[in-house]
Amino acid sequence: MSTPKWAASVRSERPDVELSGDMASVCPFTLAELARAVGVSVQDAHKYRDLGLLQPPRRRRGRSADVAFHQEHFERLCFIKRAVGYGFSLEEIAQLVDPGALVTCADVYRLSSRRAEELRAAAPGSAEVVALDRMIAECTQTGSRRDCRILSAMRPDSNAGAPAGSIRSTDRRPRIPSRSQKNWRAKP
Repeated sequence: MSTPKWAASVRSERPDVELSGDMASVCPFTLAELARAVGVSVQDAHKYRDLGLLQPPRRRRGRSADVAFHQEHFERLCFIKRAVGYGFSLEEIAQLVDPGALVTCADVYRLSSRRAEELRAAAPGSAEVVALDRMIAECTQTGSRRDCRILSAMRPDSNAGAPAGSIRSTDRRPRIPSRSQKNWRAKP
């Protein structure tokens, strides 16, 4: 299998990249590496971070002044990319990623239904409308955010009717080394 383009660019910048077939292990990320791994522009990643959609980077273990992006940042940026692909605005995505904003599945359903109506009026029959309608139709509107099928469909490990250009589960995900792997390096 061929090496993904983003992995080759990350490998040239980082000596600690291990690639084998489809799997890429890169951790921790700089913001530029994270953006390339997910497939968004660095400018968009900066914008999402500055707007608070992407969590602030965490401090690297054993390095008090050094911060980096990790697995949870990768998953959040994938979610944001997928939500944008479904046609959600950045304000709506802010509500979707904020656990205090939309407490129940019904809240997410109402937000998604409003977005679908607006998209239908602007571009009826578009891929975003079809995909969003499919998610809304499968929603039970019961339970908490954790039970919400709409939010589940936008997670990077879901293939539920994603519009073109959004993240799918077949995309490469970084593997995070376990705590027992203190001095892991790329294999020669």
